[in-house]
Amino acid sequence: MKKNAMLKIAAILMVAVLLTTCAISSTFAKYVTTGDTATEVGRVAKWGVGITSTVSGIFAEQYENGNAVTTENPSDGADVLALSSASVKELVAPGTQKAGTITAAISGTPEVAFEITTVATVTLTGWEIDDDDNSETDAVFYCPLVFNVGGTEIDGTEYTSATAMADAIKTAIQNKGTAQYPAGASTVANNVVAVSWAWAMETVTEDATAAENNVKDTILGDAGAATVSITVTQTATQIQDYIAP
Repeated sequence: MKKNAMLKIAAILMVAVLLTTCAISSTFAKYVTTGDTATEVGRVAKWGVGITSTVSGIFAEQYENGNAVTTENPSDGADVLALSSASVKELVAPGTQKAGTITAAISGTPEVAFEITTVATVTLTGWEIDDDDNSETDAVFYCPLVFNVGGTEIDGTEYTSATAMADAIKTAIQNKGTAQYPAGASTVANNVVAVSWAWAMETVTEDATAAENNVKDTILGDAGAATVSITVTQTATQIQDYIAP
């Protein structure tokens, strides 16, 4: 009798365990779905910009009828101002004019927007003259050259110092030599600043007649030492916001 009771109790416990297991399994059951594995990789944006700067054709070695000529033998009978000193490569004179360029040749296809800026150094030397007859030196600035930089005119006869005129030319070059490019743009185009100048055969100013200025021109010509120097350095810099022109 006692043995049968134990068997009954064991059977009852077994049934209870089975029922509890089913209950627990039912309580914690849930749906599970695993998605595909995703990856994103960041790469440093490419820069790779190259710049070749040139100041070309602003002055010339010889002129025919006031305009620069590139041939070694100008047309027969032409009135030619030709190079007379092996140490001098470019000339300016009354009745001559010339147009040239300042160019930044850009290479590469950067993946960021960038800006080209130009820093110019302009120097005018030897344009101070003394045209009176007294023994005291009373030199004044006189430069009859009229420059045009990308549409901005700089008339030398309107300036009273070489520094002021040089600064005006410098500012115009730097303003015109700034340009922005968008990210990913193929930089096949060049950044070009047009620079031209002219020296009239006879210069008339507010304070002097053509004859009076001819005397000044002759003083400059006798000295043959006045110069205009233009130097540029161009830089590409990444910018955060590109502004379309």
